[in-house]
Parts: sequence; C-alpha cells; structure tokens
Amino acid sequence: VCDIGEFPDSNTKYKYKITPDSSISGDIGREIVIAPTIGDEYLWMVRDLVADLEEHECAVNQSCGLHVHVSGNGLDVFGLRRLLWIYKGIEKELFEYLVEPHRNGNKYCKRLNQIRGFIPQFWGSLTLAKTTQDIKQVLYYGLYEEGYVYNKSKQINTREPKLDRYNASRYCGLNLHSYLYRNTIEWRQHHGTMDLEELLYWPLWCGWVVEVASLATDKAIQGLDMGLEAFLNAFEYKIPKEIGNWVRKKMGK
Repeated sequence: VCDIGEFPDSNTKYKYKITPDSSISGDIGREIVIAPTIGDEYLWMVRDLVADLEEHECAVNQSCGLHVHVSGNGLDVFGLRRLLWIYKGIEKELFEYLVEPHRNGNKYCKRLNQIRGFIPQFWGSLTLAKTTQDIKQVLYYGLYEEGYVYNKSKQINTREPKLDRYNASRYCGLNLHSYLYRNTIEWRQHHGTMDLEELLYWPLWCGWVVEVASLATDKAIQGLDMGLEAFLNAFEYKIPKEIGNWVRKKMGK
C-alpha cells in the first residue's frame, strides 16, 4: 500500500506483519505480509482484510503490487517444468486480460522473454531433460547463468544462488527462485488492489494453475494449443467453475 492509514500493527482476526517497501512511491510505502492460510480460513481472511483496508483508509497506487505465494508442497521438478510450459502459453493473455496494463513491462514482474537466461536453447534443453538432476541444472542455467547454453557435461554450483534471498531472478512475473529458496511459487504480476473480488479470485486462480501443473501429465500439457481459453477448456474438470467464470469475465467472454 502507498498509504497505510491507521491500519493496526496487529489484530486477532488474522496474522500479518507490516514492513517498509522502498519500491512503492509515496510517503508511507508499506508491504502487508499475510501469514499462510488455506481453505475457508483464506476466504474469511480476505473478507476481513478488505474491510480493515477500507476502515483504516489505506490506499494503493500504480507502484503497488499483489504478490501471491503458492505452496510448492507436492510439486516436484517435473511439475515445475509443466508449470513453466503452462505459464509460457498463457503469459501473454494473462498480462493482457487479468492485470492492469501498467504491470506489463514492470521491472519487478518481468515477462519470460525479459529473463536473459530463458533463451530458445533453454526451452529446448528443458524439454529434453529426462532426470530430476537434469531439469534442476537446466533451471539453474536459465535463472542464474544469464543466457549461457546448458551443457550437461558442465555441472554448476546450485547452492550459492539458491540461498540468495534477494537474487535478481526473483523479479520475474512467475518467480521460480522463490521455489528454490523457500518452496513457494510466487506470482508477482497483479497490480495492487483493495478490490475484494480481485483479492479473492486472483490468488485462487494462481493456486489452481499450480495444482494443474502438479497433477497433469507431460503429454497433456505438451499436446495443448496453449492460451487461456484452451487451458480452461482442457482442465475444466480440475478448475472450479467460479474461478473459470471469473477468468472468462476478465477476458470479456
């Protein structure tokens, strides 16, 4: 938020912390970090959060963002590869329909083609990788080696960048460094908002995309003519109808 207003330091309804954020323009830029929640607890938390934001006269501007962390539990590196395939196919429309235009090109949520290591050879090597270690090596090349072509005979040190919390690779719209650092997938694309519908459906959408990646087969993802509508149609049986309807409404369908 660009103005924290009279937002309390703590309350009994849900857990959070407030930290300074120098990336936010305004006199009182702050980040409100909500503790992890699941299920109905999440739904009630969002309702209470929006009520508190409005009651205490908080405000957002175009420098604010909504960052969502989805647990990586149950998502192995093969699922992570499927998530990258899915995201590559829907990223263009995601920025076009689901978030505000000013987020496209934002340096804190770069698109895949703005990440130096995600060159054509990266995608080819990622598809050809057969083992867990091979996929990890390709991912590390893409995230941390800034465009060097993956060479299976040259193993790189994966420990150092993984432990670097503030590694620059985190500034991708789909932050995979977060998965390697804290076992979460961070979605950074969304604009800052106090709108209840956006705060409810966007994180649920992010979670269900990760869920699909964890459960689908490589064949199902690779054989898909990807785009938001194609993705929704192919996995309609996995994604709750209300979330699919919200996405289609944002797309004007």
